[in-house]
Amino acid sequence: MNQKNLVHQKEETYFIIAIIVSVMAYLFLALSVVGIIILAFILVSSFFVQGIFIGNIRSNGVKITQKQFPDFYKRVEELSGQMGLKRVPDVYVVESSGILNAFATRLFGRHMVVLYSDIFELIKHDNEDELTFVLAHELAHIKRNHMLKSVLLLPANFFPLLGEAYSRGCEYTCDRMAATYIQNSEAAANALTILAIGKELYVNVDREAYIEQLEQEKSFFAWFSEKLSTHPALPKRIDAVEAFMKGTLPRRFKAPMGKILLGLALAMALYIASIIALTAMFYFIGKVVDEEWMAAGLGTEMDFSYEYALSEDPTELEEAFYYDDLDETRRLLEEGQDPAFILDSGETLMHEAIIDEDKRMFLEEYLQFADPETTNDYGNSLLDYAFQYGTVDTVDVLLSAGIGINDSDDYGYTPLMSAVEYWASEEIIQYLLENGADPTYSGEGQYTPIELAEEYEMYDMVDLLESYVY
Repeated sequence: MNQKNLVHQKEETYFIIAIIVSVMAYLFLALSVVGIIILAFILVSSFFVQGIFIGNIRSNGVKITQKQFPDFYKRVEELSGQMGLKRVPDVYVVESSGILNAFATRLFGRHMVVLYSDIFELIKHDNEDELTFVLAHELAHIKRNHMLKSVLLLPANFFPLLGEAYSRGCEYTCDRMAATYIQNSEAAANALTILAIGKELYVNVDREAYIEQLEQEKSFFAWFSEKLSTHPALPKRIDAVEAFMKGTLPRRFKAPMGKILLGLALAMALYIASIIALTAMFYFIGKVVDEEWMAAGLGTEMDFSYEYALSEDPTELEEAFYYDDLDETRRLLEEGQDPAFILDSGETLMHEAIIDEDKRMFLEEYLQFADPETTNDYGNSLLDYAFQYGTVDTVDVLLSAGIGINDSDDYGYTPLMSAVEYWASEEIIQYLLENGADPTYSGEGQYTPIELAEEYEMYDMVDLLESYVY
């Protein structure tokens, strides 16, 4: 498929303009020490904010894998292959408090798609084609390298309305690509309607009337709100994707030109004033902050330590864990209290003991009275958590408690396969191999550990695993 034919003209046009503006801005900033400081500050601060945001998603979101929603994971693989992506991106689902949305992002060259839970619930409403359109739309952003381009075009985002115009062009392109790859214009239009009114009421919407509603809207603020937005108005997107799939021209939505000119003049004046004020502020900061203060600021360490929270109605055993009372824990275990009880968090005390490195001494006590293959409310085993949060010692404790080095779990994964799946440390992989883990054994799963590492392009791990093939 010739993907070039799917690119919307507005994306190409505004990309060229944004490139010119960005290059000129970079050249201008390079001639000024203050400009270089401002640019560096923006880039570094943006990087750290993005990193923390993604870290929160990776810590709390549910990752779509062969274990979690395997049918949808297969769909991710298929679409990624059809689009020619070099690597299947990570897909996470996060709780959204009713918001219907999804987005693609990137950090350190690794792409990620995030689906909000309310949009992912379409999978339960017989709307799998609509959900597939949403997924394909985000994969199209990755295929078009929109995240990387947005970083390179950062200066253009400070030019009035330009960054938003380019972004809207990208959205049109991704709608086209998604509808084309799923070959279902009705699902595409449905998905966009769901974004407008929700997954229950969209079936009652007259889409033609919805599009005409925007055609008749002549307010300056309705027009201007779209120009400030990174996404086109939903009626326009619906009309554009339906027209593209039919091979016809989309409608022309007329703008109130008199109101626009007056409003733009005022908005431009306010925008320029704000840019001048921000530039002056950064210049003043650069003048008054000396090197000693900067060194002190950069040397500050932030505490990201894990803090366990008690359940609303904790058991005595949980309270003993919370207050680090090992003797009381032993007494309660001997009386028969269960460390595999599911807490309000969905974890067991054994899982919590692995997450919190300061409380791992409790794990050995619990394992004397509980099954080492216990899972939490999300289906994660103790070994899964040991590979993510623990150390070689943690893994050793669990294997010593009775888990077979080449036994398969409920998902058909051996410990070594799970370690590769969760990107365990090299020390843990080495430990498993030295204790008899077979890198060529697939258990009851589809891949061997070596094949799984190759799938994730973890080539150093592939070399390590292959060194233990005899």
